[in-house]
Amino acid sequence: MNGILKSDGGFAEYMIASHYALVHLPDNLSFEQAAPLMCAGATVWNAIRQINLEKGKTIAIVGIGGLGVLGIQFAKALGYRVAAIDKSDIGLKLAMEVPIPLRPDIIVSIDDPEAAQKLSDFTDEIGLAAAVVCTDDVPASDWTLHRLQPRGTCVVLGLPEQGFTFDAFNLVFREIIVRGSLHSGIDEVTKMLEAVAENNIVSHLTLLPLEQGEKIPEMAAARAFKGKLVVTI
Repeated sequence: MNGILKSDGGFAEYMIASHYALVHLPDNLSFEQAAPLMCAGATVWNAIRQINLEKGKTIAIVGIGGLGVLGIQFAKALGYRVAAIDKSDIGLKLAMEVPIPLRPDIIVSIDDPEAAQKLSDFTDEIGLAAAVVCTDDVPASDWTLHRLQPRGTCVVLGLPEQGFTFDAFNLVFREIIVRGSLHSGIDEVTKMLEAVAENNIVSHLTLLPLEQGEKIPEMAAARAFKGKLVVTI
């Protein structure tokens, strides 16, 4: 948690790090593209990996932003059939812009009256095997749980201020599993970087020089960034 929890590193040109917390970047991976992988990437990678699905199974990535775009590509690279789900035009557009062959198999808007039926058809009426929710939208999280097959798994990554609320009958009677994901261990980060390099996985980035760092809170509040923000030194 360098630069976050009582540790040097935030907006620093140099920092001290433990040798066991460092990984080598593949030659074809730039520092700018690597930066989001150490936070957003490792979080959504861990979410997908801990579900431990067999190849060919269905998984939904809900909320297509900085984490969701990576989640789609990770899931496709790992051999899953992927549904990208959002309700904003921006999120849906980002899903459609993911390059082939990592583009999701189906893109669905939650606001589409036929969304549930489309996902049912996509899963041969079985329901999704798993989902990763990359948003703090509480209704969207519960909606996703209803799209899972019995004993399906949902990993939630959002942090809503008032906490999550799920349909108790759906959760209990269908034995749905809900879990969270914070980060990956060093071995999984290494595997993630290998997958990124082998599959040309990319993040949507906004680059900002450190000299403009003081403007970040204001720009963030105005949603002036596309994808993940990377500060360059």
